[in-house]
Amino acid sequence: MKIAGIGFHHAGLSSSDLERSLRFYTEGLGGKLMRSWGEGTGRIAMVDMGGGAVLEIFANGQPVPEQNSRFVHLALHVDSPDEAYEKAMKAGASSYMEPQDMVLPSEPPCPIRVAFVKGPDGELLEFIHEK
Repeated sequence: MKIAGIGFHHAGLSSSDLERSLRFYTEGLGGKLMRSWGEGTGRIAMVDMGGGAVLEIFANGQPVPEQNSRFVHLALHVDSPDEAYEKAMKAGASSYMEPQDMVLPSEPPCPIRVAFVKGPDGELLEFIHEK
């Protein structure tokens, strides 16, 4: 049974340096700051990444990335994984997987172009485009 009006709202991310993360996701990747509130380690910001993807960034992260065994990565649909990858790299990301074409072995098969980077706090970001 479907819950009435249910839909994905946002993903949360802990950051060890909120200002650095905001620069990466807004200036680097083109997201738009929606709102922010709080002070110090209680500061929180929400960034609209487009296409309904919203990222809530918390200023309370540790310098050493915390491992969350439930979520593996944040996937962002983009028109060009190559362009998104280059912008992320220029904004300070580190490469995890350069852009490449592949076919997901699903039924039916799904051809994609995909790239992965690690963001400011080591978070894994996927840039994906279904062909």
